[in-house]
Amino acid sequence: MTELSFNEIVKMINEKNLKTINVCGSPGSGKSTLSTNLSQILGYKLIDLDDFLYKENCNRKTKDEDILELKQILSERNILIDGTYSSTLLYRIDKVDLFIFTKRNVLLSLYRFIKRLFTAKHLKCGERLTWKTLTLILNYKNVEKDIFTKLIPTEKLVIYKGI
Repeated sequence: MTELSFNEIVKMINEKNLKTINVCGSPGSGKSTLSTNLSQILGYKLIDLDDFLYKENCNRKTKDEDILELKQILSERNILIDGTYSSTLLYRIDKVDLFIFTKRNVLLSLYRFIKRLFTAKHLKCGERLTWKTLTLILNYKNVEKDIFTKLIPTEKLVIYKGI
């Protein structure tokens, strides 16, 4: 896995003419910040999976419903997807040109996630504090090892440590 800075990622996307980018990582790792900045610099449409994979009452859609949403999303070009959602990762692997993994210290991710609970004007469904989300943050090293190093081909994966 290659570790790149923000500018190196932008250069790589432009040089390789990559059209479908997916930013993944633990809750609180900086996915949304990185996604927003990249979409602005590249002129790509930003798609936050939190906006598509929940019903109005904040219940998660079924995996089949998720796949239908993703089919529509992935039919577009010049898109930047913000969100991990490992349940549909296998579906996305062949359709995404580049996965960017935001690697952060677990305690920093937890701090940022909790801080957002108190500072955000509006929390999306995927940003709510639940036992599942807390467990995910605390155990993300295992998710990282199992998903990112085993499933995603190394040529489609870069690590962004950022600031």
